[in-house]
Formats: sequence, C-alpha cells, structure tokens
Amino acid sequence: MRMTGWFDILSLDKLKMQEDKAGLEDALRNLESLVQAEVAQGIPSKRVLVAGFSQGGAVALLMLRSHTQVAAVLGMSTWLPLADEQPLISAENQNTPVLMCHGNADQVVRYAYGQESLQRLKAAGAPIDFKTYHGLGHSVDPKEVEDITSFITKHAYEAPQAAVEEEQEGPQSFATPIEKLQEFGIAAVDVKKLKENGIHSVESLAHSNKRDLILMKGLSEAKVDKMQKESFKLVHMGFTTASCIMESRKDNIRISTGCKDLDNILEGGIETGSITEMYGEFRCGKTQLCHTLCVLCQMPVDMGGGEGKAMYIDTEGTFRPERLVQIAEEYGMNGDDVLNNVAYARAHNTAHQSELLMQAAGMMTDARFSLMIVDSVTALYRTEYNGRGELSARQIHLGRFLRSLQRLADEFGIAVVVTNQVVAANLDGGGGMFPAGGGVKPIGGNIMAHASTTRLALKKGRGEARVVKIVCSPSLPERDATFAIESKGVTDVKE
Repeated sequence: MRMTGWFDILSLDKLKMQEDKAGLEDALRNLESLVQAEVAQGIPSKRVLVAGFSQGGAVALLMLRSHTQVAAVLGMSTWLPLADEQPLISAENQNTPVLMCHGNADQVVRYAYGQESLQRLKAAGAPIDFKTYHGLGHSVDPKEVEDITSFITKHAYEAPQAAVEEEQEGPQSFATPIEKLQEFGIAAVDVKKLKENGIHSVESLAHSNKRDLILMKGLSEAKVDKMQKESFKLVHMGFTTASCIMESRKDNIRISTGCKDLDNILEGGIETGSITEMYGEFRCGKTQLCHTLCVLCQMPVDMGGGEGKAMYIDTEGTFRPERLVQIAEEYGMNGDDVLNNVAYARAHNTAHQSELLMQAAGMMTDARFSLMIVDSVTALYRTEYNGRGELSARQIHLGRFLRSLQRLADEFGIAVVVTNQVVAANLDGGGGMFPAGGGVKPIGGNIMAHASTTRLALKKGRGEARVVKIVCSPSLPERDATFAIESKGVTDVKE
C-alpha cells in the first residue's frame, strides 16, 4: 500500500518498517519552515506547540530532533519514525514535554507501535506521557479530547507565561510597547499615529524632541504634551547615582567576534547598548567580521552570543547569505535557522537608510534582537552629497541617522556595529587617526567620531592576517590584535 502525504508510507507492518527517509527529512524541514513563519511574526519558537494525528503525529514527533526548540509535542494514534536514527532528541528539545494518545483497538497504527515508540523516547530522556483509550480504534474520543485540551492549556497558555518570567532573567532588550500608553488614557488613534512615524516604544516617545513630535500630522501640541507627560511616568529622565549606572551596566553583554585575540582587547567582544565603528580600506575584513557577528550573536550568552536575532542594513551590496550558512555550519548551527534569524534590507539612498531605522524599531518591539549592522554607514552619503557646498547638509543628516542608531541601542539593548570607508589622510593635510594603517582616516569627520562609542581601525597585515586597533573608547585602552578570515569567518591567526 502506497499513501502519499507528509511522506510516503511504504509499510505499516511493524515499527522497524521500510521508511521513506528522504520524505521524512523533507517533512521535518517543511514543519520547521512553518514554525519559523510563526517566529517571523514575533512568536518565539519555544511558544509553538506541534501536534498531529497518525501520519501528522509521526512528523510532529520528528520535531523533537529539530534544533528549533518548541513548547511541546503532541502525537495521536501515531508512531516514532526513524527510530534507529540517532539522536532521537536534539539538545534544544531535551526538555520539551511530549504527549502520545493511542487507542488499544487501533488496527491502522497498531497500539504496540505506540508503546514501542514510548519506550524509545523514554530511553532518550524525553519527558513523555502516554494515554491509553480502551476500545478506541484509529480515531479520537471525548476523553482523549479532554486530555488534549488539558495538555495544550498547560503548555500553550500557562507555560508561555512561565517562559516570559524565565526570559526576564536572561538578556533584556524589549522596550515598553507604545500601546502601554492606552492604559493611561491616550487614544488608540494617537498611538497609531506615533507608530506610523516610527515611535514604537514609550522610551522612544520620552526621548523624542517635542518639536519633532508636533510636526507629525494629526498631533497637536496639547496631545504631545499629554503623551510625553505619561511617558515620563514610565521612563526615568532625571539624575541617578553612578552606582546605579554601574549596576545597570552589568546587564550589558559582549558578543564574541570569533577571534580570541580580538575579544581579549575588547574585554569580551562587541558591547551591547553602544555603537562600535569599524573603518579601513577595502579587503581589510570589515564585512567578514559583520557576517561572523550575525551568526555568533544568535548563540547563548555563555557561549559568547547575545541570544537574539541580527538586523543587517546593506548599502554596498556585499551581504551574502551563503556566507552565513558556511559560518553557521562550522559552528555546528543549523544554517536555515541562522538565516531566518537575520533581518536584511538593502538601502538605496540616504533617506531610505533612515526610514529603515523606523521599521527596525517596530521589529525590535516585537522580537528579541541582539545586533544591528550597517555596512557601510557612509557609502550613500559620499555619493549623494558632493563638494564642500553640501558638506553641512550631509553632516546634519548623518548626525541624525547616528543619533537614531544610538537610540535603538539605548532602548533595546542591542549592539550596533557600523562599518565606515576611509580617505587618504594627506588630502587635507591631516595625519589620520591610524597612521600605521597606510595614512588613511575615516569618513564622516567629527560627527562620526563623536557618535561612535568604540572606534576600531582595520588594516591588512602579513599574509592573510588582518590587524585591528582600538582607536577610541571610553573604557578600553589603545591596543591592537590580529585575526584571520577562514571558512568559519573571523578566527584566530594560526602560528
């Protein structure tokens, strides 16, 4: 008998049947894509419950192998496919609760298959519960529906709240959604107007200039005053003590660059909550470092990551997703998962580049991001603004863009990394900030210099090595490190 659905069922004679392995693996990938579609809507995968009946239940049990963690797995009148293929359960789903329901009169998927599947999953360490329904065939009865309802309620409604509390112990990046103002008497229509103009969080409203808010269509000065008054109740805007600031900075994390030498001079990696600028000539490793950070930022904090997604604004057209997959595989990560956790946009002009930050604020309100990259921050400005006659306008626009970046870093606790181009330092008689790097200086002048928290100058070294130097930082001394670029991205230089 040949039945086609999620995969081909070649036989149902016994658990160790001839199986359509390729079809099963495709089915798992299809299921993972469905879960990732929910993630893209802002729902964390570990709040998604996967369930199925018969063949669908077999695919649901396959989800335990996935590197995408889910809330729970429910299989009804089903069996465990690929039972001899190890591992049955991934590290990510080792603690994922499982419920199997089976009638002992099932003549399609025999009850014995369900029992053997139970033993296999128990041996693999799954937290599994098995419900038997006497006299039930390949169907569902009211008692089973009650058990299913109880399971879903516990793991799709009650468990997510516990997950929220657990997440609050980890890295915090979520700002207060702007909708919170509706609890303080602000009309929903006015909240919508704020969001249409890029104000997605209460913090963003509190930090905004009143003059800019009044210019928004449909918002009078009286409305703006009322909204900001309410936002000031939720966001601290006054003085505090240095000890409080020091305590809050303990929540900042550092994202590994992939190179121990570079991480050491940065005292752990790229700092969240601030802007890190990397400048240098072409082929000095700026974009490769950005690609590496996009992968590593998704790893757990205790492994040098930021436990969040990455956002990439590309102005030069050098972003390559296949490079992310290559780096991810070198680190033992699932390439598809990594790609789905990187939000990419190509900026076509300076106005578009700024508009993308408004979209970014909305996305960061809905999901956990740990990194934003702009590669490069000045490329479009160099081509759109020409000569000294437009220099002032260019610097004002660039300054506003950089200020918006810093606000994102402050409000969402993300690490912002921008790359910058260089110009020959002797064009205007300047000596450059990194003379050892070939007599070049970064574009953007003082506006760029003052906006960057940490400035890193990159240059080519001997052979395939690259050299990076800390040029400016409020807490790190000037020093340099070397790194190499390999298949796993940025890494240590081999002796």
